[in-house]
Amino acid sequence: MRYIALIIILFTILFITSCGGSGNDTVSDDIGNTDSTDSSYTVSGVKTLAVQYSTTIDSVTDDTASVVSGDIPVEDKGFITMSASSSGDVIVAGAAHGMFYYSGDGGITWYTLEGIGVEEYWTGASVSADGQDIAVSGSSFYVSHDSGNTWTVYPYGDGYDSDTRLAMSDDGRIIVKTGESVSSNLDISDDYGKTWTQDILVADGYDLVAFALSSDGSRIAALNNGKALNISDDSGATWTESESGVECWADMDMSANGQVLALLDLGTGLEGYETIDENGDTTAAAKFDVNISYDGGETWQVITVEGIQNATAISITDDGSRILVSGINTYDPLMLSEDHGATWEEINTLEKENPNWPQYTHVFSNSGKRIVAMERSYSVWTSDDSGNTWIKRLEGNGAE
Repeated sequence: MRYIALIIILFTILFITSCGGSGNDTVSDDIGNTDSTDSSYTVSGVKTLAVQYSTTIDSVTDDTASVVSGDIPVEDKGFITMSASSSGDVIVAGAAHGMFYYSGDGGITWYTLEGIGVEEYWTGASVSADGQDIAVSGSSFYVSHDSGNTWTVYPYGDGYDSDTRLAMSDDGRIIVKTGESVSSNLDISDDYGKTWTQDILVADGYDLVAFALSSDGSRIAALNNGKALNISDDSGATWTESESGVECWADMDMSANGQVLALLDLGTGLEGYETIDENGDTTAAAKFDVNISYDGGETWQVITVEGIQNATAISITDDGSRILVSGINTYDPLMLSEDHGATWEEINTLEKENPNWPQYTHVFSNSGKRIVAMERSYSVWTSDDSGNTWIKRLEGNGAE
């Protein structure tokens, strides 16, 4: 088993208590070679129906919550990676030591993809705006340009573990990825994954927390732990450090035009917002900070929001108007802003299956109404009403 949930928890706790460089200013250059198309090969096949759901969903609402029930598929291993098209109709998800799944109807019907229809440890995925281009990482790097019907497979070279973060431009031409072993570097392709510029050092010696692309891929924003946000306006050729401030960062996201940037501070709940009870014990308050820029990173403001003690994930809509934040504690709600971060409200939180440290990934559709969310090691969910109600689409069992 390559990972266990405890490692994720320990990494998160370490980020909360210690913020800065990785402690190693040298970065390994032992990267898998995806530069040459000579080592690639093409596989083809058809989508094989994986599970068929009932489309009849009963929603039971009481004064405090909306409980959704309905038919769900048989459980797979825990889900590790997820991505969706701009409409939210095309959703892909990969399980730990399990299958890779595709849905073209917003999660109602799911297929496994022949050609990559094998059980692997799927670590990363990204989907183009129209759902035609899909990039997936497992034991090799897989790229499809026809919604998963055919795949080009690029085997990783020796010593390369896989890619844990993937993002692509709306048209699928520009793909950015980073690996597990070399967490400070970016690899960038501008030809749909055929060739790569590798080992791009954004902040040498500082672990890369997150990155995001504008819709055309020209702007890339990269966030390193303990460093200010770095921005490239030429698809990664040159970089400029912004005035975002230096924090113990948890996550970031960016609007489609690259002008709205939202950075999430991981440790806010433990620093500066403590409360002391009658016994003298210190407890972290349920507050978090979002550093937001509305002008492409020229100026910044810090917005403090009540509701989450340890915020770990943030996502924003294409126009930057809606922002969703989740935390890692079982009692942390989902917090939503629908006015560029000016005001916030707690929305109906989907069922938390991890009894200790639930960790989420979530993405908006271009309309902002549909949200696709994954609880790491567990299940994939969708909401079509901005998070008021949720439907479980793929069920994971917590195994990694």
